[in-house]
Amino acid sequence: MLRLLDKHLAGSEKTLHLLGDAAFTAPVVLNDIPASIEVTGRLNADARLHERTPQHQSGQVGRPRKRGVRLPNPLELLSRK
Repeated sequence: MLRLLDKHLAGSEKTLHLLGDAAFTAPVVLNDIPASIEVTGRLNADARLHERTPQHQSGQVGRPRKRGVRLPNPLELLSRK
C-alpha cells in the first residue's frame, strides 16, 4: 500500500510520513519502504543505526554489505544538542 501511495504522490510537493510502532523500525521493514517516505517509530535508546546499504556495483568482488555506514545512537544524538 505504501508503494501505491508513493506512486500517487510522485511529482507533487507533498511528502508521505509514516508513523508506526516498533515493527516498522525493524531493518527488514525499513529496507522495503521507499526512500521518499519518511518513517517515525519507536527505538531503543542504545539502538545501532546505520545508513542505507550501498548498492552492489557490477564487477565488485566479495559479498554485498549488510549495513551502511554507522550513525550515532539516539542517546549520542541527544547529547549533541
